[in-house]
Amino acid sequence: TPSTPSWETSSDYAIPVPGAAITVPHSFGKVPEIIKVVAVCQVATDGYVVGNEVGIEGMSTDVSGGDEDVASYTVSADSGNITIAACTESNGMNYTAKAGGLANWKTAYPKFKFRVYSMAFP
Repeated sequence: TPSTPSWETSSDYAIPVPGAAITVPHSFGKVPEIIKVVAVCQVATDGYVVGNEVGIEGMSTDVSGGDEDVASYTVSADSGNITIAACTESNGMNYTAKAGGLANWKTAYPKFKFRVYSMAFP
């Protein structure tokens, strides 16, 4: 008989400012095998409407004013918490507008909150 994974959906959390982190608790008692973090729109912006979810995978930070972009967020986990750490921004933070094209995440992120979906197998 296949085992059934356990799923958890967090409440919505304020997005950390550049250089900070947030910790989202989970109840698995071990490191979750799958973690998905989304930004949930709270105020319409850049084509997104309230309730739209945007994956954080494509968000980038320009750390030197050139082409040296890095991921805006790093996600890590232990047996009790999931941590989302924000890169220290120096020049710009970007994401993709809903219809495509570059949008300024630095001005948009106060209009979103993070939500975490996680799963663990028995």
